[in-house]
Amino acid sequence: MANRDNAIMYIDDEEPNLVAFRAIFRREYHIHTASDADQARQILSENPDIKVIISDQRMQGITGIEFFASILQEFPEPIRIILTGFADQKAMLDSINKARVYRFLSKPWNEHDLRQTIQSAIEIYDTRRDLKRKQHDVEVALEHLNKFIHTASNEMRSTLVSMHGIVRLSLSNPEGVDVHEFLPLLERGIVEIDLQLRNIINHYNNNRHLSNIEEISLEEMVQQASETLEALIDLSKLRMRITNPLQTSLVSDAYKVQLVFNNLISHALNNMAPNQEYLDIDIDMNPEGDGAQIIFTDNSMYVDTDLSGTLFETMISGKGKNYVTLYLVKEAVHNLKGTIEIDSVENAGTSYIIHLPNQRLEQRDDRTA
Repeated sequence: MANRDNAIMYIDDEEPNLVAFRAIFRREYHIHTASDADQARQILSENPDIKVIISDQRMQGITGIEFFASILQEFPEPIRIILTGFADQKAMLDSINKARVYRFLSKPWNEHDLRQTIQSAIEIYDTRRDLKRKQHDVEVALEHLNKFIHTASNEMRSTLVSMHGIVRLSLSNPEGVDVHEFLPLLERGIVEIDLQLRNIINHYNNNRHLSNIEEISLEEMVQQASETLEALIDLSKLRMRITNPLQTSLVSDAYKVQLVFNNLISHALNNMAPNQEYLDIDIDMNPEGDGAQIIFTDNSMYVDTDLSGTLFETMISGKGKNYVTLYLVKEAVHNLKGTIEIDSVENAGTSYIIHLPNQRLEQRDDRTA
């Protein structure tokens, strides 16, 4: 049966050649045939997934090289092969220089040689497409990193400016002012800067950290998150419940799962309403297919629905506090090959619905390979 992923087109103004080509290769590739240049352009416009184009050199009204040169700007990706019945060195050079032809084969074509050439062309196409995709991923990652660093730096600078103002006021020691009243504000500033620096380090580690897959207890991950944050944030207003502990272990990367819980709790604490007495967090865990569903719900400040679609994709400044932590959550879940959704209701709270698949235990740290 034809491989629909490997689409190729053959152009020849001799109908018997088109029929023979389709008959020979139809079981291996998804075949398109055209008898002239106009028909070929139409097929290319309707089928942008064509990987290889094979053209006869001598056709009525246009040569194969001229046709390839004419479509180069609009369709640069397909690999080009020229078939010709004469040995013309100049034509070979023109095909390479003007039309970026991959291979120059004699006609009538040999089935074995043509099949090998087509397969090699498909491999080149797939490699180029994969490299292009990876380059795009790197560019996106760098863009996100720049936004991340920009936002974290601005938030730290804002905190430092406030702390500097408090220090200057304390040094001036105006009459009737007790400098000890400012110590809690300075401590809070130090904690906020420390958290931002930890966010930057976590962002780096989350992308550079080599996976170490193991069986983990999600309930223990939550407990460890509380213990980690207790040294940094006042947890006296936190009331956290695991309403439905997962009875089985999850096979995943403990570092990244820990990062998810750390930052969800930290974000909720930093987004409590000014007059809010307690922060309530409910965590519901359920087995789901070959993995687990985690529903993390808190009663912190409402997340604007205008932001929910882009909340995790870009750094948002000025419309909430510490959205960097949510970016880290999204990044970690993505690296765990999971998904995350957000549901926020005004005056009620926000839920984060996370789906994490079990991963293969043999997917150990790359350094042990």
